[in-house]
Amino acid sequence: MELVSKSNMSVLEDRSTKSMEKLKMLDITRDRPVKVAVKVAVPVRDHPKFNFVGKLLGPKGNSMKRLQEETMCKMAVLGRGSMRDRKKEEELRASGDSRYAHLFEDLHVEISTFAAPAEAHARIAYALAEVRRFLVPDYHDDIRQEQMWEMQALSSSTSLTYTDDQHSPNRGGVTDMDTSNDEKLELEPNGMECNTLDKNEAQQVSLSSEQQQQLHQHQQQQQQ
Repeated sequence: MELVSKSNMSVLEDRSTKSMEKLKMLDITRDRPVKVAVKVAVPVRDHPKFNFVGKLLGPKGNSMKRLQEETMCKMAVLGRGSMRDRKKEEELRASGDSRYAHLFEDLHVEISTFAAPAEAHARIAYALAEVRRFLVPDYHDDIRQEQMWEMQALSSSTSLTYTDDQHSPNRGGVTDMDTSNDEKLELEPNGMECNTLDKNEAQQVSLSSEQQQQLHQHQQQQQQ
């Protein structure tokens, strides 16, 4: 009986240890920051023809950027089918590199944040609610309509920029500048040198006319 009880105790201890490894102890009295991460499954099996990755990322990745800013969480679309180049995805999957181990998993969104326990879980909860809106397979909802408008705005701005570059006389980023100040900068040092007085000229400025005449006569006598 003692052997059985000891074996049962060891089994319970193993289970407790494994559960402790899965669940981290949170220090909520000191608000010590913790990292909280979750994986959200993308329903590609239920809707295989819908482009969930495109809806999640948005034009130029702007939709996911805004999601990250609003929820204060990091997000990444990972798993099988997360890469546009399927051939490259197969190569990376077969490479054996641990960085691409997620390619063996189903398509999902990884959401993570680092903050005090209560704040971190609140961010994750908000992020889950927002990401869920992007996992609705609807081509005509508010999200898709906004993305279509953004794509049109980006394409029109790109075409306008290309046209301006082609027809602008200042092509190449060179603009006409007023060089009058440059000329002044070059002339100012020379002007200062011309206005600099030697000792004799400085004395003449401060002396009266009679004193200047006497000084001039004295200089002539010295020269003779």
